[in-house]
Amino acid sequence: MDEPGNNTAWRDKFGDIWVRSDEAAKQRSESLGTLEEFHWWSLCESEAWDDQLRGSVGVASPWSSVEMHGPLEAADSDQVQRVVDALNRELG
Repeated sequence: MDEPGNNTAWRDKFGDIWVRSDEAAKQRSESLGTLEEFHWWSLCESEAWDDQLRGSVGVASPWSSVEMHGPLEAADSDQVQRVVDALNRELG
């Protein structure tokens, strides 16, 4: 699978939602110094995540990390806004 486009959401084999947001990656890169090419976040809602990350958007990930959780299926695009809102709250 080629890397999906910006502002898309995908469900992995564990049921977690992964979202790509280039704008969030750029904003975090400018304010926190993170790598801009890490523009994927998970909603970390399944039991596959440890207690420290569950319920968060986790850490920025590159596509190579996300595709390891495949196969991926398209998810509701409303999930993109959930992740962007959560990231904005973290930045304060």
